[in-house]
Amino acid sequence: FLAPAPVVVAEAEAPGWRAVVAEYLTLYTRDTLAVIADDAALRARELAEVGGRLSLALTPEKVSLPDLELKRAQLFQFKGMPLAQIAYLSTADGPVAFCIIANGKPDEPPAFEERLGQNIVFWTKGGRGYMVIGKLPRPTLEALAASLDSRVS
Repeated sequence: FLAPAPVVVAEAEAPGWRAVVAEYLTLYTRDTLAVIADDAALRARELAEVGGRLSLALTPEKVSLPDLELKRAQLFQFKGMPLAQIAYLSTADGPVAFCIIANGKPDEPPAFEERLGQNIVFWTKGGRGYMVIGKLPRPTLEALAASLDSRVS
C-alpha cells in the first residue's frame, strides 16, 4: 500500500486569515471562555504584550466592549505575521473575538461577511487588518467594530 502524494495548495487557494480565524473560533464554546478566571492585572499584561508585537497600545479600557466580558488576549502567527486574538464572552451569544493582524495592506473600509456560522466585520487601517467575529447580530457587531476602530486602529 502506497500513501497518496501530499496535495500542495497554491498560495492563491490557501485560506486567508479571516477564514482561518473563523474555523478556529468554531471550536470555542461558552465553556471554553467561562472557565478563564477574571484577572484584570493579567488581562492588562496580556494586552500590553500582544499590543507590543503589533506596535499598538492595547489596554483593557481601549478594548472593553458593552455586554461582553474580556476573557483573554493572545498572540498567534499567520504566514509569518503577528495575529492577535482578544476573546470575549457574551452571555447571550457566546464567544466573540477581536482580531488584529499586522499585514501591511492598504486601508479598506469596514465590510461584512458570514463564515462558518460566524458573523464578521473586517477592515484595514494603518497596515493592520482588523476583525470582530462572533454570533452576535450584524448590527451589534458593526457597532462594536466602529467603537473598536475609533479607539484602537
